[in-house]
Amino acid sequence: MFKNQKHKAVFLIILLLAIIGFTGAILKINRASANSVTSGFTQPDLTNIDLEKSEEQIEANGVTLRLINAFQNGDYFQVNLCYTLPDDRDWLLADKGNEVFLNVKEKLIYPFEEGTIDWIFTDDGIRSERCEYLLFPVVVDKDVTYLTLTVTQLSVSQPEILDCPAIQKQLNDANSDLTIECYSGDGSSGIKIIEKPADMTELDARELMHKLMIDAQSGPWEFNIQVPNP
Repeated sequence: MFKNQKHKAVFLIILLLAIIGFTGAILKINRASANSVTSGFTQPDLTNIDLEKSEEQIEANGVTLRLINAFQNGDYFQVNLCYTLPDDRDWLLADKGNEVFLNVKEKLIYPFEEGTIDWIFTDDGIRSERCEYLLFPVVVDKDVTYLTLTVTQLSVSQPEILDCPAIQKQLNDANSDLTIECYSGDGSSGIKIIEKPADMTELDARELMHKLMIDAQSGPWEFNIQVPNP
């Protein structure tokens, strides 16, 4: 009797390990499939584009955004554009994630992925413009002829190593009543809010902290994009 139970237990353990291994294989396939989709963007040919004569460009507060093109790329709607750099720092379109959005049939779609395509240089070798792609997780219906792309601001990317005392001083100087604590480890870093006003939500506290921390160039820049027919 005990011998049969022992054999049965061993069999169940082997079966469980096999199921876990199979499940792990499935998860790996799904992750690899997702990565292969988002990494396969279509890079536009910038060599024959005269950005100075581009009609699809908007200037706001000294910064010019130029729409290169936009099209459906599989499960994502891809937008490629260039923008003049306010200075030599690392300026991004979607550092926080909600600075850029598509309006598709009155529904706001935020980018899933952002990446640098190329840089435009001056004659003396200084970077003057950054060209990026944005992938929005939406398949635009065939009956949609126009949609709107809005960029509310450009932001300077945050450094990998946070200067916590300097950030706390910014918060104190703004009378925010926020107290923070910085953490780092395991390849990541971040900020934890340890004190805030009782009537302020965690989300509002983080929004205020981000606004005070981030050096941004406000827009907005708004493009009416004609959706190309497939």
